[in-house]
Amino acid sequence: MKHIFLFVEGDTEEEFYKSYVIPQKRQQLGGKLNCTIDVINIKGVTNGGSVVSAKVKLLKQKIEKKDSTPNYVVACCYDTDVFEVSSKPPVDWEKVCKTIRKETPNAKFVTVKAIHCIEDWFLLDLDGIFNSLRLPKSIKKPNGKNGVDSLKQLFKRANKIYTKGKKAEGLIAHLDITEIVSKIHSQIDLLLDEII
Repeated sequence: MKHIFLFVEGDTEEEFYKSYVIPQKRQQLGGKLNCTIDVINIKGVTNGGSVVSAKVKLLKQKIEKKDSTPNYVVACCYDTDVFEVSSKPPVDWEKVCKTIRKETPNAKFVTVKAIHCIEDWFLLDLDGIFNSLRLPKSIKKPNGKNGVDSLKQLFKRANKIYTKGKKAEGLIAHLDITEIVSKIHSQIDLLLDEII
């Protein structure tokens, strides 16, 4: 059986995948998945390298007690913004991939890069955001320096505060995930193709 280990940066990403993307894919497949998916929140990309490797080892031990012929997919989902501005990125994903392949030769390694951040994905459904915040559609569109800044501007107009990395269930529940996924397919399809 296929076992997918889906590593995400924070609470926002965990909720996005766990509560919306995976259930939507399950629904598209007739309500049942022929794979298992563990969503693991690493609480910040700087924890990526060491946490991914250690967690894969632990999960494998549990799975291999029940499944003698497992197939593994290790998917790491992260925002590219920190890699775009830093001369020394916090995680060397190629090194992480090599470590995983060394420890788990039959594993497939997939990266899902949110260009520049997951908030940029959310902004692809401005109507959903406006509905969530109860803002009139006539309001000026945000012009922040990035997706996080733009969301913060909109939240401020609604007398609320947006905090990157924290749960955003009220917001995400109002978003049209199908529409967003259709617009980011080049960034997310490698993962979605593995969910069967």
